[in-house]
Amino acid sequence: MHHQVIDVTVPEAVRQALAYIEDEFGRLDILVNNAGVMLDREYVLSELDPQLLMDSLKVNLFGALHVTQAALPLMRTGGYGRIVMVASRLGTFAEMTDMNSPNDFINAPGYRVSKAALAALTMLFAKELQGTNILCNAGCPGWVRTAMGGPHAPLGAEEGADTPVWLATLPDGGPSGAYFAERQPVRW
Repeated sequence: MHHQVIDVTVPEAVRQALAYIEDEFGRLDILVNNAGVMLDREYVLSELDPQLLMDSLKVNLFGALHVTQAALPLMRTGGYGRIVMVASRLGTFAEMTDMNSPNDFINAPGYRVSKAALAALTMLFAKELQGTNILCNAGCPGWVRTAMGGPHAPLGAEEGADTPVWLATLPDGGPSGAYFAERQPVRW
């Protein structure tokens, strides 16, 4: 198994990683945009330093944009692709407007805004890619025991990977431009 570690906020690093993939394999079938940060968990929006919002957008939104743009030529050449944007229910309007949400204890306004924008990016890529056999969907892994999720999260890494892996292996003609959690559509 090959992997490339890249800083998605550095366009040249992204370009080099995709050049390596093209040289080594000549194709790219699956892209999972999983880079993400939550820098503002304890802040409310009225007290958020705009730089924290910019830093969140830089990784969570622009990183996914750079990597997807760089990956698309290889996918288009191969006539096949699956793009998974790792999203979060915290970034859905349904969650943000639910005054009885069990997640109200998590503020993270920059994270939420960046994940809402990532969902919009997903929809726009899916629309652009209609008819190409390149599917683009958003998937929420749930609250997973990671450095971001913490040790008390209810899901392990394998459980959190289930929906993104399912989306990455959708058959031809599968959904595109949709948002899933636990392999089920999520209200935006």
